Amino acid sequence: MDVFPCCEQLHALCPVPLDFCNRVVDTKKAAHRKGGAQRAVIKNCLQYISTHLREDLRLEELAHECGLCSRSLSLKFKAEVGCGIPEYIHRDNAHVLQ
Repeated sequence: MDVFPCCEQLHALCPVPLDFCNRVVDTKKAAHRKGGAQRAVIKNCLQYISTHLREDLRLEELAHECGLCSRSLSLKFKAEVGCGIPEYIHRDNAHVLQ
């Protein structure tokens, strides 16, 4: 039994709003899946920084290790961690020295 029989009638009369709603839902689901992948990339980046903290780390090297271009890594890192990569490395180095 169809819970919302009027939806079929509404869709027949005006398919655009329903189609738009379905596209919004699909986009949000895709963004949610992508967010999980982004967190994994940043987690790997943080691990790499931690492992190579005593070395002279370069953004291009980190980006290569993460499989991203340097611009994308910078933007994703800042969005996820809340600060830029140089600032994070500086804070991490200061923490290790204490």
